[in-house]
Amino acid sequence: MNICFLSCFIIPNKCCIGKLNFNIFFFNKIFPNSKIYCKYIDDVIVFLETGLRASELCGLTESDLDFINREINIDHQLLKNKNGYYIEVPKTDAGIRKVPMSDKCFHVLKRIIANRKHAESIVIDGYSNFVFLNRSGLPRTSRDYSNVFRGLVAQYNKCHEELLPNKTTPHTLRHTFATKMSNAGMNPKALQYLMGHSNILITLSYYAHVNSESAKAEMERVLKSEIYYSFTTFESENIRNYNNICENLPKQEKLQTLVKPSYSSI
Repeated sequence: MNICFLSCFIIPNKCCIGKLNFNIFFFNKIFPNSKIYCKYIDDVIVFLETGLRASELCGLTESDLDFINREINIDHQLLKNKNGYYIEVPKTDAGIRKVPMSDKCFHVLKRIIANRKHAESIVIDGYSNFVFLNRSGLPRTSRDYSNVFRGLVAQYNKCHEELLPNKTTPHTLRHTFATKMSNAGMNPKALQYLMGHSNILITLSYYAHVNSESAKAEMERVLKSEIYYSFTTFESENIRNYNNICENLPKQEKLQTLVKPSYSSI
């Protein structure tokens, strides 16, 4: 089976979080006939299309998927220790959110549910019908995905001169999602919400370094926008025609008119 996870799998060249430097590489170059890792294609796509943490993805249940409104409800995560599975709620309100499904994510999640087999009837702290299952029919964990990526990196590095860092993990896909969104010009506050960041400074670290050229280009874009044009036109015309407006007011209203605005106050 072909392992074309995506036509292009992009990892940030400079990821501020974790101080990791990655290169762009094509996932469809990794072991074209691998039967081991091809089964994780859909999981990887969901990671890349949502930016979810691994524990959040593992905790997804069928009831968290709103296919009508195309939203994924995030309000818990699935973890596992020596005592077994357990559910943990977000530490801050920022972690509770609804992540939109892209078209690709929508169809992949539909396929995952349709193809699930041998699901174990398990209830974890009141949650059941988990979406992402291992071959035993039990919910996958963050460690499962970490092991998958460890194997991917090891095999990739055997076949390529430009090596991938050993620290390439599922969290890398979260960084990739955020970097793609920021490079596409997403509003930082919107990206903060999608990522579930409590601190906007974490989100801003994904945005490209600003220099004079990029600042100039952004300024030119804003100056050409309809919002900027309508705002400045209204203000300038308001000041320009102020005297004419006052002349047309009755005498009593003139006395009650506010002091004429100055350019310095705009």
